[in-house]
Amino acid sequence: MPKGAPVEKMYEAMKSEGMDKGKAARIAQAKTGLALATGKPPKEKKKAPEPIKSFMTRRNKKEGRM
Repeated sequence: MPKGAPVEKMYEAMKSEGMDKGKAARIAQAKTGLALATGKPPKEKKKAPEPIKSFMTRRNKKEGRM
């Protein structure tokens, strides 16, 4: 956890007010948009590529078309 990061400051303030660690971490990360462990925004997830649709349908296979 980097010292002095905005998320760390908010986390420590909430902990000092008596909030439990898990809840304070969850709220601090949600409000600042930064990860508590790194102090940076989390990486975006990559979208899965769309599957390639086959031109061979059951009907085409049955009839022997290509």
